[in-house]
Amino acid sequence: MAKLLYIDSTVGKDRSAPMHEVGKVFLDAYQETHPNDQLETLKLWDVNLEDLDELTLDASYAIIHRMNHTPAQAEAWEKVVKIVSQFKSADKYLFTVPMWHLGLPYRLKHYLDLLIHPGQSFQYAVGEKAQGLITGKPAAIMYSRFDGYRQGSGFENFESQKRFMEKALNLIGFTRVHSLVLVEPMPGSQFSSDPENSRAKDQAIRMATSF
Repeated sequence: MAKLLYIDSTVGKDRSAPMHEVGKVFLDAYQETHPNDQLETLKLWDVNLEDLDELTLDASYAIIHRMNHTPAQAEAWEKVVKIVSQFKSADKYLFTVPMWHLGLPYRLKHYLDLLIHPGQSFQYAVGEKAQGLITGKPAAIMYSRFDGYRQGSGFENFESQKRFMEKALNLIGFTRVHSLVLVEPMPGSQFSSDPENSRAKDQAIRMATSF
């Protein structure tokens, strides 16, 4: 039995309705084809994420430089360990990621900043290459964005949404990342969202059944 961790960074039911629909299609297909697996949902806007404060950063750099933690740093570090341990307890991952200002919602960026630490999700020492510690696990990522960034628009290189997510997961050890991009029309756009949504749902079913 495997555990799928669903990390949802969307905001608002109406504004994120297409993403929720496609996500539900994926989860329904996954649970139908993997009936013995466990599903855990993490809604990032509903949970308390610890601050990435000075003590936490000092504790992180102490590990890089192979120094002992002070008692205060150790206490701060335990909060990071708890968050990373929850993440690492899963066997598979599903992310829903809307585009905010060319990139990620800040809540998701905050979560990733808490995950990406030496000794927890990767190992690193000064002068050495970082090596991911979360290996052998697949991730599926569903992105939503307006059609102004589709291929051929002239603005596709402005986005840092998909590129950042893939680089962040690669850093901590992920080599199997499956991506689905849901394109929504800009106001006044010539494109309709219906064919895009249907295509995305079909792709979500295929991804889920083989995930």
